[in-house]
Amino acid sequence: MYEEPYSHSLTKIINAFSLGDTIERDKIDLEKVIPQMIMMISSWAYYTREEVMHSIGYDGPQVC
Repeated sequence: MYEEPYSHSLTKIINAFSLGDTIERDKIDLEKVIPQMIMMISSWAYYTREEVMHSIGYDGPQVC
């Protein structure tokens, strides 16, 4: 049976940004982590825009 390659794409994106279970969450320094996460998400949002991908020579998103 054929499976839609883009099914559950939002879940895949969220999982890409989730913290692993090996991190002790009570020892996270929020003053350092929050700016890093904001920068990472901002970069991801910028570089996944189709016009940006094409301007840097990237074909586009790949199907996992």
